[in-house]
Amino acid sequence: NGGALVRLLQEGTCKLEEIGSYSEEELHCLLRQCGIPFGAEDSRDQLCFSLLALYESVQNGARARQPPPHLTGGKIYKMCPHQVVCGSKYLVRGESALDHVDLLVSSRHWPPVYVVDMATPVALCADLCYPELTNQMWGRNQGCFSSPTEPPVSVSCPELLDQHYTVDMSEAEHSVQHPVTKTATRRIVHAGTQPSPGDPSAGHHSLALCPELAPYAAILSSFADSKPNSVRQRPIAFDNATHYYLYNRLMDFLTSREIVNRQIHDIVQSCQPGEVVIRDTLYRLGVAQIKTETEEDAEEEEVATAA
Repeated sequence: NGGALVRLLQEGTCKLEEIGSYSEEELHCLLRQCGIPFGAEDSRDQLCFSLLALYESVQNGARARQPPPHLTGGKIYKMCPHQVVCGSKYLVRGESALDHVDLLVSSRHWPPVYVVDMATPVALCADLCYPELTNQMWGRNQGCFSSPTEPPVSVSCPELLDQHYTVDMSEAEHSVQHPVTKTATRRIVHAGTQPSPGDPSAGHHSLALCPELAPYAAILSSFADSKPNSVRQRPIAFDNATHYYLYNRLMDFLTSREIVNRQIHDIVQSCQPGEVVIRDTLYRLGVAQIKTETEEDAEEEEVATAA
């Protein structure tokens, strides 16, 4: 149970730098709390190794099954709900939780909600690799909506509602606070409805626990049959690593551009006279009102009259 180990480390009950000074009784207690089996005949070194092995497994992110020797591990994408690629990572080996943490850390801002199948391993890996950062983002909740030590409950997150925001760009560039939600809170969730029997905290990471995220459940389920996904999932063989990289970068760019162009077209169609499509400081699409010369002259006359 990696979550139990992370909790013990956060509480200071277990300090790996002092593991060499722990008695066998103390090690037995820690192993029991983490659900690690051990034998009565196990030596003290074996007990320490079992604990360190769990730590290493969580920190490095347990990998999914490895790809065949002649294939790469593919790519992982960080996408917005419209399937525009915000970031990606090429995988040589099988996908791991650490790959997702690398992708998140490379982002300018961690998304308020990151949806991934392996939500629990990703959150725990982040807790061990970046404890100070995750302490600001979710404290000891391990990326969940509520404490994983308590039964899962529905949690309202009004800051996640789709609405118009005023963005304060005077905030520090590397602030943990998200520029849109105005909060440092982040969550790592999955869209599955059936908790994994081998993951005691899987239910706490469920997207269904947040009513504000309900509209996204249908969006996520539609990804599998979408055109961008079919393009990205198409297997292609390359003999040259450079060509493989450039091809995938080009496909990411073209599929994302097609989506954005369609969005711009839809907005232009709905624009009224005097309105134009703009991008704000966060590159989001919006509509701005253009003042005509007649309106500006009228305002100047009003100012002159008032004076």
